[in-house]
Amino acid sequence: MKKVRVIIACIMVFGLLLTFQNVSAAPPENKDKAADVKKAATDAKKPAEVKEKKADPAAKVVYHGNKGSKVFHAPGCKDFNCKNCTEKFASKEDAVKAGYKAHNCVK
Repeated sequence: MKKVRVIIACIMVFGLLLTFQNVSAAPPENKDKAADVKKAATDAKKPAEVKEKKADPAAKVVYHGNKGSKVFHAPGCKDFNCKNCTEKFASKEDAVKAGYKAHNCVK
C-alpha cells in the first residue's frame, strides 16, 4: 500500500512540474519581450560598479545616506541600498555638510 502512495505522489509531482513548465514558457510571439525581461534581470544582478563603468564618465556618483546612523555609502558597498539609506548626495562634501560620516567603503 505504501508503494502505491509513493507512485501516486510521484505522478502528482510530475504533473505539477509539467504544468509549471508550460506556464513559465513564453509564447512564440513574446520571444522578444521574454528576452528583454531576461536581459533586465541579468543586468539587475550585476554589481553597481559594473554599471558605473559603462555609464557616461562625466556622470556624477551618487552617495546614499542612512538616516538612522547618519553614515553615507558609495556605490558598490554592501550597505548602499539598505532600507534606511534614503538620503542621496551628489558628492562626499554634500553628505558631510548634511552631518553624515563616511563609511569605510567611501574612498
